[in-house]
Amino acid sequence: MEIADKLIKWFQNDSYRERITRVVLLWVNNHFNDFESDMDMTEFLQSFESALEANVSKKCVVDAQQA
Repeated sequence: MEIADKLIKWFQNDSYRERITRVVLLWVNNHFNDFESDMDMTEFLQSFESALEANVSKKCVVDAQQA
């Protein structure tokens, strides 16, 4: 899905990460039906969740190294 692929790509850019996260969270919170019945959208959410987890893990490592 084109928009989902772009959101994941933009999420990789540090300057867009917070905005993309907010957009996806608002989308899911306000339009859950878009995701509930569409397997491609469910896969997008799983990919986005993995990207979020990887980002949090990377941030924790950087923070620990700076301490």
